[in-house]
Formats: sequence, C-alpha cells, structure tokens
Amino acid sequence: MVEAGAGQAGTTQGQFAVLDLLGNLRDEAGGDPALAALQATCANAWQRMVTIVESGESYSAGDIAWLKELMTQITAQLPGTPAAAQRAQAAEAELPLNLNLAEDADLLREFINESREHLDNIEQGVLVLEKQPTERWRGISQFDPHQPARACVGIAPRPRAGGPIAH
Repeated sequence: MVEAGAGQAGTTQGQFAVLDLLGNLRDEAGGDPALAALQATCANAWQRMVTIVESGESYSAGDIAWLKELMTQITAQLPGTPAAAQRAQAAEAELPLNLNLAEDADLLREFINESREHLDNIEQGVLVLEKQPTERWRGISQFDPHQPARACVGIAPRPRAGGPIAH
C-alpha cells in the first residue's frame, strides 16, 4: 500500500494505483473464508475509491487520513503476520540508512558511477529534445533515471529485516 502512503491532499497522484490495488486485494481475498474480513474491508474501500476517482477531484485531507487508517486496517488483517500493524507503524518512523565510508566505499562508488551515467543520459536526452523537438519520446525516456537508481540503492544492506531503504 505504498501508493496510499504516498498520496497527498490536493493531488490526484496514485488514485488509480490505489483503486487497482484495492480491487486486486478484494478479488484475491474473496475466495478464502479466512480472509472474509479483509475482503469486506477492501470491497468497501474500493467503492469509496471509485467515488473519489470518478469525481475527478484531488485527494482531500480527509481522504488522506482515511487512506492512512485503511493501510493500518489492511496490514493488521493480512494472514500470518501478527506483527503487521507494528511494521506499518515502524515504516512511518523509518530509520535513516547510515553508511560507513570505510566499509561501504565500493557501494558508494557504484552508486556514484550509476548516478553519473544517468545524468549523462539525461544530458543526451535534453540535447535530442533541443535539436529534434518532434522526437519527444526519445528525450522523455531519459528523464526517468530514478527507477534504476532506486534499484541500485536496493543492493545496500538494510538497517533491519524487511525495512525499506529506497524511496
């Protein structure tokens, strides 16, 4: 439910992703009687998200508060994860990743090299756009370097088991 946590009042960002996720959770939980509560929660939440999306309006502050509460409810209802609610709270108070320059020099070098490559690609994309504005698709593809950079960060040791370090 990262999409729900990333939503902000005044924007529509993530609305379709949350709607899709809730529909998938609802459908997957529907076939298992042990997940009836999760299925009902997701079905009701899906209906509310349909209303939000179809309105064409941005998230309100109330919508964001509801999504955060919904994340807690869904996490607590997931099977086999008695500490799921604790993990959701821990994610909000995520500890920063501390790198030891002596021990993590290779990791930092790799990250810097990857970042430089992405910046070079962006520069080339801008040059293409300047020379050939009709080749917009080629230039635009150069402006999404953060996805591979996040993947590169994913090789770093995690401060705690299961804790996210990217984004």
